[in-house]
Amino acid sequence: MSATEYRYALEIFREDGTPIGQVPVSVDFEAARECALFAGMRRNSLAIDEITGNSSILPLWHPDDGRPYLDGFRVAFDGEAGETADDFTGGFATDYFRPAARKASVGLVAEGRLKEGEHFRFRTLAFPAPVGGDSAAATSREARDVSPPLDLRETRLADLMEGALTSGTVDAEDFPVFLPSRVLEEVRELSRGAGAHETGGFLVGHLHRDASLPEIFAEITAQIPARHVISDTSRLTFTQATWTEAQGMLDLRQRGEQWLGWWHRHPCREWCKNCSIESQRVCHLANDFFSEHDRQVHQAVFSRAFNVALVLNDVAFSDATYSLFGWRRGGMEPRGFHVLAGRSVPAS
Repeated sequence: MSATEYRYALEIFREDGTPIGQVPVSVDFEAARECALFAGMRRNSLAIDEITGNSSILPLWHPDDGRPYLDGFRVAFDGEAGETADDFTGGFATDYFRPAARKASVGLVAEGRLKEGEHFRFRTLAFPAPVGGDSAAATSREARDVSPPLDLRETRLADLMEGALTSGTVDAEDFPVFLPSRVLEEVRELSRGAGAHETGGFLVGHLHRDASLPEIFAEITAQIPARHVISDTSRLTFTQATWTEAQGMLDLRQRGEQWLGWWHRHPCREWCKNCSIESQRVCHLANDFFSEHDRQVHQAVFSRAFNVALVLNDVAFSDATYSLFGWRRGGMEPRGFHVLAGRSVPAS
């Protein structure tokens, strides 16, 4: 399939609509590619062995303003015979360019065209890339290694749903994720001993497929505590020793589990200790908060579309609560999950 390559730019505006300028940006479309691929696999519409590593970004032009303004984009994959399997997500919105806009704003602040902390708006533009043009410009077509096949177990989704309790809002677009109450209890106990610091670990388990629906879903079976970390009140960093020990612990389990994500604690009571309880109750840090550092860790290490992040919110005004985050249309968003409440393993 022949595909036009594009370079991208953002038009930046102040909140009152005053234009600031146009900034070229480089965009990593790998998260969108991974999400589109997984969406197709969930519906049995896209087999990993039927595509090559070539993917294309197809602009969706703004319905009123037209080219070069984007209303979003789609992802397409090339098949072995040259056919194209379009994405199954329904397309990606221009919100996908928000990280690029934040990065561009740093330069605008340095130039004095934007004030530090000033809110702004942006519009996304795409232009055909000239032949032999700037190689640093983001293009619409990339050749990447195909993601490895998923290790799937054939299981009826209804078998796990029976007796499971739902936590948070489950979006129809999100694949089901199951967490045993035992894992949540272990996370809470480990967090209690962390003092004012962040702490965390890894989530392992199995991916299942119910071909009768069709659907793919995740069953988290255990958490592996992260040791040898670097942490303080607002950041958790995994070291090479952390990964070496965690992989050794996973190998010792010998249960065929795979890495499904990670968990960490937000010491909200420490962050907000100088605020009133009333203020803490409505603080955005108290629930469904995922910091920029959290996003960087997740994107760097847990980039598969089925990877999730569990956050324990250690607040002063109630018992600890849990938030789960996962990939949705190329970005990290809070999402619901299912608790296997009646399947705890007795303490030894």
